[in-house]
Amino acid sequence: MKTKWRWILLAPIGFLLFDFLEYASLALVLTTFSEVFGNVAGVFTLMKFVFFMPLVFISFGMGVAGIVAIFLRKCKDEIESN
Repeated sequence: MKTKWRWILLAPIGFLLFDFLEYASLALVLTTFSEVFGNVAGVFTLMKFVFFMPLVFISFGMGVAGIVAIFLRKCKDEIESN
């Protein structure tokens, strides 16, 4: 597998990791009432969205590419059958 595809496929795991760490630090805030854990939760929230926003555009791009590929394949099949 090429390197760029590997990173694209691993990006959702990074999102899930930071999401888990955000919720874990928020749970610590609720139990300890510590501002430090609140600040850490804020950093994890930021990192979560750093992973999330590019994934939204990548998902839409890959979806559009898939629809175009299906459309082109159908057009090619229709041309070959005639």
